[in-house]
Amino acid sequence: MADGSLVRVPLKHPEKAQEMKLSAPLGSPTAGMRILKDGSIAPVSSGLLAGKPAQIQRVEPRDGWKKATVKVTDTVVDPVTNDVTAGPDGTTYALSGGLADLLAGKPNDGFSLTPVKTE
Repeated sequence: MADGSLVRVPLKHPEKAQEMKLSAPLGSPTAGMRILKDGSIAPVSSGLLAGKPAQIQRVEPRDGWKKATVKVTDTVVDPVTNDVTAGPDGTTYALSGGLADLLAGKPNDGFSLTPVKTE
């Protein structure tokens, strides 16, 4: 959610959606997430509105995804990060599509991938 909260939506009973109790809010706005091998998730904030480096966080669920521990594991200097994606051998990369250049009216010749820590 835009306020840094996370909502658990049961697939078989979406009407029972409820906000999770997080140890800390997610970086806002959250731009994307990756599910890790152990079932944790790695969300990334874009930094677009805050003008700060994007935060990579790790959300470790407890109590059937009703609660979770949240910690910052890395940052990306380019504040306009769009998503996180899987790399080889379980690695994770932050993806930037050059939105800052686009908004500044500059040509964009591609995207960048930055390796990030999720532990």
